[in-house]
Amino acid sequence: MYRRHFSEANDALLSNEVKTSRAEQVARYISGLLSAVLSGLLCSQTLLLAKSGIGLLLLTVQGDMQIRDPLALAIALGLVITALSNLYYIQRALRLCSTLTVVPLSYCSSSLSALMSSLVYFDQVRLMNAMQISMISVGIVLLAAGVGLLSSKADDQDGPLHLPPTDS
Repeated sequence: MYRRHFSEANDALLSNEVKTSRAEQVARYISGLLSAVLSGLLCSQTLLLAKSGIGLLLLTVQGDMQIRDPLALAIALGLVITALSNLYYIQRALRLCSTLTVVPLSYCSSSLSALMSSLVYFDQVRLMNAMQISMISVGIVLLAAGVGLLSSKADDQDGPLHLPPTDS
């Protein structure tokens, strides 16, 4: 009896599904990609704010009270906002796209943004020589190539955009 009821419920749900056009599927896929990139960018800013917050906390523990500083409160508020926003956008991206696409893309954008923003925020760009900057560039290219390879490993049955095949 349970199986029959469950089967009937599934059939009713499937018959009520709305057919979406290929253009709508592609738009959802692009929206998922953009959400993954945004999640990575927010993740890197969360990391940067966490580093700053820990630095302020260490100064406070050493006796230089930082908690009353408005900048410290802004850092704490920014940390909470970016962390929650990151969770929202990664969840949204995972609903719209394949995990094989979302996770590497989010990781790549997070790593790249964390590297660049840390170099600027902590004023370390001026300390680097040409060789170090070229090695960072090579690392970025390798990271992007790795993301491309991981994303291309999706099942062939899903089609080139990881979307269901069309009924041609």
